Amino acid sequence: MSFPWGKGKHTIFLIFLLVLPPTQEPNTKSKLLTKKNKTMKLLYFRVGTATATEDDEATGSNVYPVENFMGAFSGTYVLNSGGSGDDVIDDDDDAITVFLKPIRKTQTDEGQVNDADPDIIILACAQYGQKALIRKLLSKVNGGPHDDNFITLFDGYVDKPASAPTSDVGATGLTIVAAQVAAD
Repeated sequence: MSFPWGKGKHTIFLIFLLVLPPTQEPNTKSKLLTKKNKTMKLLYFRVGTATATEDDEATGSNVYPVENFMGAFSGTYVLNSGGSGDDVIDDDDDAITVFLKPIRKTQTDEGQVNDADPDIIILACAQYGQKALIRKLLSKVNGGPHDDNFITLFDGYVDKPASAPTSDVGATGLTIVAAQVAAD
């Protein structure tokens, strides 16, 4: 096929430019079609069993971005074991300790190192169920097309609707070992 105004690839490119809307550049795909929307996933937990215990970070509702998850290990983490000043890991075949980046800033002067201290929670699970719990957690983090981006690690509240899960990951209980307190 020949055109009166020239030959080759350059001519076809010129025609391509003439038919594009003025805001669209050649050789780019629509960002709406190719960019996957990223939404924030949240980890939720609550120790308290009654409305009266819904008032602080020790027993009330806590929500952390999934990005704050630092890791976990089998067993329970004990702060200042026996008053010795040492933290220890106890053997426990039905619990997993989870470490989270704190959601509150704690450092008030240069001498403190609390900003490096994680928030620590212990999730109770079935005996030798730690691997299954972590698999369920990773599955919820990775989500699916109908995921609501809200992962309930454990909800101890007893008056919640029957349709509300106690745990999306199979946890049967929860203990908050350390939650960093906001600096004054």
